[in-house]
Amino acid sequence: MKHYYRLRPRCVSTLIFTLLMLVAGGSVRAQEGARISVSQPGANEVCLAIDPGTHQRLGVAYPLTFRFSLLTDAGVTVERKYDRSAEWVRLTEKSSSDLYNAIEALRVDSSAGIAYVSVAFSSASDSIFLKFASGSGSSLGAHYLGMPRYYDGRRAAVTVTADDWANWFGNMYPPLLSLFRSYGLYVTAGVITSGVDYNTQLTIQRELDSGYVEVAAHSRSHPALPYSDYPGEVLGCIDGLLTYLTMPPLFRNGDQGYMYVWIAPNGATDSIIDSLLTLRNILVNRLYGTGDTAFSAWSPASHKFLPINPTLEIGNPSWGGGETRIDVLNATFDSVTAHGGIYHFMWHPQTLYPDIGKAYLSDHLKHVSKRSDLWYVNLGHLYLYHYFQMANSTEVTSAPLAVAMPGTFELMQNYPNPFNPTTTIRYAASRRSTVTLTVFNMLGQEVATLVHGEVEAGYHEVSFNANGLASGVYFYRLQAGAFTETRKLSLVR
Repeated sequence: MKHYYRLRPRCVSTLIFTLLMLVAGGSVRAQEGARISVSQPGANEVCLAIDPGTHQRLGVAYPLTFRFSLLTDAGVTVERKYDRSAEWVRLTEKSSSDLYNAIEALRVDSSAGIAYVSVAFSSASDSIFLKFASGSGSSLGAHYLGMPRYYDGRRAAVTVTADDWANWFGNMYPPLLSLFRSYGLYVTAGVITSGVDYNTQLTIQRELDSGYVEVAAHSRSHPALPYSDYPGEVLGCIDGLLTYLTMPPLFRNGDQGYMYVWIAPNGATDSIIDSLLTLRNILVNRLYGTGDTAFSAWSPASHKFLPINPTLEIGNPSWGGGETRIDVLNATFDSVTAHGGIYHFMWHPQTLYPDIGKAYLSDHLKHVSKRSDLWYVNLGHLYLYHYFQMANSTEVTSAPLAVAMPGTFELMQNYPNPFNPTTTIRYAASRRSTVTLTVFNMLGQEVATLVHGEVEAGYHEVSFNANGLASGVYFYRLQAGAFTETRKLSLVR
């Protein structure tokens, strides 16, 4: 751990210099960089690739969840690696009743024929290779469907934020964080860096190392608008935290640490703060209103999400606005999660610490915690995941297959398409039949026979390797008795 007696900013000469950097385009970041490319080198192998610049800028060590349709769920396993020459690592399989968050895992929904694969990118590579296998030896036909709204396909999310972590409230934070940690709740805590001495630094580092805690920037001195020193308050706070604290593994990419959240002092912000946050790749600015239960919109102008408010404040602050009525707290949580929203409650240490033994607090934490169908997450990771989920939410190849017995013959679109040199073709047979599946060039000349013989009723797939063929458009045709269907595929070298 790095030692210091007071968090200090790196030298930033003038605000004009900072704004000139913005105008020059030095930190213009497009949300389009969140697109993850998906390729399928084999029938049961998938490669996920992230833009190198986006990877470096945001780290992406938190596992992202990807959905795949399966033709079978009999003993499914998934292995991953980051380099083609590396050894495969098998993902831990979980069930819907297991309680877990923030880990790499495989969960198979047998009723829907869907595999939820949660994997994190590594500092070693911008790619993730996945290999699917079936214990029965039958073909899985893993088919990419995009990212679900929440990690592991959970139905709603729960996140907690807190303000004013500094030495004047430093003794209040550890018991409060310990309480939330005991319920499996993740807290994103805003640090005021001018109020962090050596002992408080040690405390913050210990809490980070203990897990469930994310550090957010809460300014250098908690000023009111307008700031007398914008770069010092914003960039100085962020840079000080990243310089003098060792961020946990889920907030790192190699030696580089990451922060994703700014908690606005006094709940107030302006366009200058917004521009400075863009310089440090902050994803979201949390204000101090109430009532938000959904993701805020992405702002192309500022290259981050629009500012958000918590759902409510728990506790009874002297300035008003908090909530301690257990029926109201629990009912709010129930309503938000029932509608698939984000239950985001926040607190101040000086308000909640005196209530640490009160029934409303423990009763509410017990009510909201340890539900396997909810995603418990730090605010920064919630928005990091959403940054990628927005760009990868829907299937990019073809429609998912039903797992029930097909009611008719059908020829599906190959995937990937275009391809090089291998693609997968799926077809359905409603009854035991003699089937022929052939590939033709643009002149109508047959270039490959993929299937010719009797097949059982059900869904089938076959791999087509186009080695030796020239780039261009080809056609593939399925014939089964009186049934004939033809589709087009494209080979791109």
